[in-house]
Amino acid sequence: MILKLSEEQQLNTFGNAFRVEIFGESHGPALGCTLDGLPAGFQPDLEDIAFELSRRRPRQSIESTARREADSFEILSGFFRGRFTGMPMTAVFRNSDAKPADYCGTAARPSHADYAANRKYGGYNDPRGGGAFSGRLTAPLVFAGAIAKQLLREHGIRVFAHVLRIGNVSDLRFDPCMCEQPMLDPFFPLVAPDRRSAFEELFEKAAADKTSLGGIVECAALLEPESAFF
Repeated sequence: MILKLSEEQQLNTFGNAFRVEIFGESHGPALGCTLDGLPAGFQPDLEDIAFELSRRRPRQSIESTARREADSFEILSGFFRGRFTGMPMTAVFRNSDAKPADYCGTAARPSHADYAANRKYGGYNDPRGGGAFSGRLTAPLVFAGAIAKQLLREHGIRVFAHVLRIGNVSDLRFDPCMCEQPMLDPFFPLVAPDRRSAFEELFEKAAADKTSLGGIVECAALLEPESAFF
């Protein structure tokens, strides 16, 4: 028997030359990603990857989730003696703060993917904590993004982003004519840092009202100028 997957069933893999596949659920034993298209011999900076993951990890602040995970990763394949082998690389994150019992019988949450996922997968999906649609799945995405940024830096391309707007509070936009990467707080990047207090007041009000907020992130890619040749 030959099974043919529809396009709607192939949504866990992204990219063409650099392919990223994510797997796992929020309150399962582990989650992770498989990266394909990595150049053999490239030596990734694992400390840089760990730093990027620390930016994702929740902190003691009003805007963070209460869930605490170490975000430590284990590379299972495609990595040998500190370099990529050229084969697909798989990395896993073990869940340590999973509490699946907290979600038994929980109704679909407004503005989350609970109901849509139930309809899409006919009720066979793991709904605990959002399952495959949880914010916990951003851990392997950050891991993949950190590697992608390192590869781009090899070609003189810098990628960075900031919080442009959350709710009705906005930051300044990037200067479209900028020639160098601006200095940004890695844990709450704003072009105008003095606006952070306005964001924090917004978060406190949303928490008190037990509601959620939407937002916009502005991302930029900057090609570093070549050095002059004399």
